[in-house]
Amino acid sequence: MYIEKSAQHKRQKGFTLIELITVVVIITTLFVIVLANYRSGQLKQAIVQAEKKLISDLRRAQNMAISGTSVNNQYYGYGIYMDIGSGGNNKSYIIYGEKEQGSQSYNQGVDVIIETIALPEKTIIQEVSSANQKLGIFFEPPDPKTYIDSSPQSNQATIILRGENDASLTKTITVNNAGLIQGN
Repeated sequence: MYIEKSAQHKRQKGFTLIELITVVVIITTLFVIVLANYRSGQLKQAIVQAEKKLISDLRRAQNMAISGTSVNNQYYGYGIYMDIGSGGNNKSYIIYGEKEQGSQSYNQGVDVIIETIALPEKTIIQEVSSANQKLGIFFEPPDPKTYIDSSPQSNQATIILRGENDASLTKTITVNNAGLIQGN
């Protein structure tokens, strides 16, 4: 009898195969859920970061116009230009200094590119309010006066950022002709 109890006691100490499989399935399920939420959170954070950077760069161009900042030569104002149309780039934009007085828009080859800003990975400019998918926002000193697509009468420019492979996550930036820059 003692031998039977000892053998029975030894069998009861371990886990059954079904118990082990159940634990592995539960851990795998939790891991998949955490990983999916992590990737979604990464993309959301990248879009928020892109929005804040674009707003900051718009304000930077505006402040350079207010202060009359000059990098190498005299500029007649500062602006941001993005071209997401055919042949353009929906993953970056430029900050430029205008060399030609009275233009109030970006002229390639004439104006000076101060900096080209790349959006965070997996983030793109989905849309701009301009019909030709090219948008210029220009600040003319000293006030600064705001020009949207070289017109001081344009009411507002809209820029929509989104995830490269996920159209459900978007951020919208607006700039009005009074120079108010907002994001949502």
